[in-house]
Amino acid sequence: AFKESGGIGIEVVTGSSNADEINTAAAYARRFELSGSAGSDFHGYDNTWVKLGKLAAMPASVTPVWEKWEG
Repeated sequence: AFKESGGIGIEVVTGSSNADEINTAAAYARRFELSGSAGSDFHGYDNTWVKLGKLAAMPASVTPVWEKWEG
């Protein structure tokens, strides 16, 4: 239903994701032929569990959603 409704990607990397969570999300992206996105979940300096700019890399097996952008 997601793809049929125009969905093209899922969040694979977050600011608090561990390696197992990233690998699981990447597996879903590959399985359902979706692109992957990344977000730091940074909502301010009071968030001690998220460090701005400290994201894990997108797995090479997942096409980043930003590769679909024009321009």
